[in-house]
Amino acid sequence: MDRGRGVHVILSDAVLAELDSLARERGVRRVHVVREAVAEYLFREAEARAAREMNAYVEALADASGELVAETDAHMVERLLRETEW
Repeated sequence: MDRGRGVHVILSDAVLAELDSLARERGVRRVHVVREAVAEYLFREAEARAAREMNAYVEALADASGELVAETDAHMVERLLRETEW
């Protein structure tokens, strides 16, 4: 695993208390929870970006074929429902 670099973040006392509580509950260090949270945030942002790009592409095609847009939207919704972790 790449050791990476450190980042200094200032958190409010309330957020820090919740972070420490969660880390204790899970039996891990505070930094582990922070790393997990950042990784999850970046993953969700990448998914949201991809969805925006797909929607923009579909909208660009809308003038050419309303039927294609309806089919693509239905397929995208079905795929998102199937692939989303609930």
